[in-house]
Amino acid sequence: MGRNTVRYIDKKTAEEVLERDRYCCALCRSNFKLEIHHIHYGINAEYVKERNNSDRLITLCGNCHYSIHNTKGGQGIREACIKYINEIYDII
Repeated sequence: MGRNTVRYIDKKTAEEVLERDRYCCALCRSNFKLEIHHIHYGINAEYVKERNNSDRLITLCGNCHYSIHNTKGGQGIREACIKYINEIYDII
């Protein structure tokens, strides 16, 4: 598992997200270098309490995760992540 999975998200929640996403990237379906990504970022107190809920997290491969944070196309990838979670939880 990637650095983000262990460092910021408890192992139980990370495992739940990986299992839900069938141990592959939710976007490209790769199973190489999987990481857990926070779909939404925020700093208000209510959001901070919920940011590590499984319905706010998604499994991504290292390449897709990098693209979200470091490319001009990142916004489109972020929107695809939100759409994926909406389809699963129908809440965001």
